[in-house]
Amino acid sequence: MACTAPESSVNVVNGVKVYYLKFKSIHGPFTDRYSFLYKRFWNIRDIYNLAMGRAMGKILDKEKPDVVHTNNITGFSIAIWHEVHKRNFRLVHTLRDYYLLCPKNSMFSQEKIA
Repeated sequence: MACTAPESSVNVVNGVKVYYLKFKSIHGPFTDRYSFLYKRFWNIRDIYNLAMGRAMGKILDKEKPDVVHTNNITGFSIAIWHEVHKRNFRLVHTLRDYYLLCPKNSMFSQEKIA
């Protein structure tokens, strides 16, 4: 299992190895609020976050899973899928939010449904 965190580490939780990867972006859930323009730049970069993709690639090389299951890829971006594909691993994605359709994940624009 892998998730974003303020700092990188590896722990075992209930018998499951969990990789906590330092959030590699200019803006994210562990930082203060930024200007509108700054956040828009982050949203563009988060479409394909190369640094997080590479970090996940190293984990995939080490763990060699039979199947990779993704659900909330905010912060990791679709770069993780590219890393999975390069290694010919099976991928299952469970859609739990609107991240792939809307940079705000909410489908709301100015308090209205987009």
